[in-house]
Amino acid sequence: EDALAVFQETQPDIVITDIRMGEGNGLDLAAAIKAVKPETHFVIISGYEQFEYAKRALEHGISAYLLKPIQNDELLSAMLMIQEKLEERSQIHQIKERIPSLKSQFIKALLQNQISSNEEIEKNCVLYHLKLPQKRFTVVKLCIDNYLSLTPLDIGQADEMIQATLEYTVKLYEYPLIYEKLDFCDYVLISPVDDTLNRVDAFSVMDFLNSLQDQFGTVSQNTFSAGISAAHDALLETGQAYEEAVEALRHKLKRGNNSITVSYTHLTLPTNSR
Repeated sequence: EDALAVFQETQPDIVITDIRMGEGNGLDLAAAIKAVKPETHFVIISGYEQFEYAKRALEHGISAYLLKPIQNDELLSAMLMIQEKLEERSQIHQIKERIPSLKSQFIKALLQNQISSNEEIEKNCVLYHLKLPQKRFTVVKLCIDNYLSLTPLDIGQADEMIQATLEYTVKLYEYPLIYEKLDFCDYVLISPVDDTLNRVDAFSVMDFLNSLQDQFGTVSQNTFSAGISAAHDALLETGQAYEEAVEALRHKLKRGNNSITVSYTHLTLPTNSR
């Protein structure tokens, strides 16, 4: 109990313990601690070479099982081995923490025409588990209306709400799009389109955005507007599609807030935007 109390207070990465303790034994201590912090490394010191102890040590994932009398080089070797594992785990953790940021950088580079080959796109999609459209697609630029007139608190709340609404609506309709936050209250969506028609799929992109507006309206007093690019065939054209979506969004100055505007570059598409 004393050992558990010390562990809970200090949370060490490595615990060195004798097999024999006043109450219980080192293997029982290891089991109790690993139930709380499974990644903890243990060095068990024992005067017993019995197979049963070694077997239980393996079952509990003990890093090292050292027999008395302990040699300094044995203990040092065990500690160096554990240190290597801890450093490897730390590196993996750091990489995992950076993945969202690196994925965001890739999407932004794609939107800014900074990706020069399909091979580079494929490599990044595999690396970040991105499912970009393989055929025809469109880019949507989405922005909270009048966000410059909002207070910092209102901007933060609106931003949280639009992210939550995007997640909810994507899951609700199982809609296969990629969305990325560009700035406060400013998002981009990359959506597949109907590859049998030379137009944005009015039964997917438009309906999704209208549903998104409805869902957003139930949780926020704010509104958002969106600009939709023409349909494109190659992901290397994502930058061009993004520029079209930005240009389409500028038409909200004429159409007002809570509007959805489609770029008419290379296509004619009636919309049901409100």
